[in-house]
Amino acid sequence: MLKIALAQINFVVGNIAANLDTIARAAIYARDQLHADLVVFPELTLIGYPAEDLLLRQDFIQEANQAVYELAERVPDIALVVGYPESMDGKLYNSVIVLHHGVVLANYRKQALPNYGVFDEQRYFSAGTTPCVFEFNSCFLGLTVCEDVWHESIIKANRDAGAELLLTLNASPFHIGKSRQREDIICKHRTYGLPMIYVNQVGGQDELIFDGASFCQRCSRRYYFQSA
Repeated sequence: MLKIALAQINFVVGNIAANLDTIARAAIYARDQLHADLVVFPELTLIGYPAEDLLLRQDFIQEANQAVYELAERVPDIALVVGYPESMDGKLYNSVIVLHHGVVLANYRKQALPNYGVFDEQRYFSAGTTPCVFEFNSCFLGLTVCEDVWHESIIKANRDAGAELLLTLNASPFHIGKSRQREDIICKHRTYGLPMIYVNQVGGQDELIFDGASFCQRCSRRYYFQSA
């Protein structure tokens, strides 16, 4: 059995050191108190969301990428699924990294970048092009980020790549009816037979409110979930 903790937490935009401490404390709690094997955090965990034009500062991106390596060494004995801004070959990606015992198990780049309403991700990020499925404790887990799960083609690509369970990291702002809207979208993907873990952040960033409302959709006995 794979025991997964969902870390529905309020992170501070731009304060990488504080967010790093928050991640470490939550992971240690999930490991020691919940006895979880793996803990999933929200989108762009290390820098908060939305970081806006901080993403244009090279020193900020370098600090965030360095924090990933520090985190890998800081919390052993539990796998961490963390969002961060990945800098690679002159491009910036809205990415997810999976760390365990100081080793990178997987790295995924968000494919669907929203550019409407309060979202302006195409201004800052390049889009990923491929799914990411990794094996952990004899389970095959796929990774997605927020807007990805609104696209059936991305869900199907994860299933075709061998995913048995989908982990999705989110920074999805609240509006009236939004929670039901999210659940309706996820339910439409049932035909792919791929259960999903949906982790959303909480708190407020300027005019945006993040309501959490994390949930697990149609999972088998092989998985056990608990809030961190």
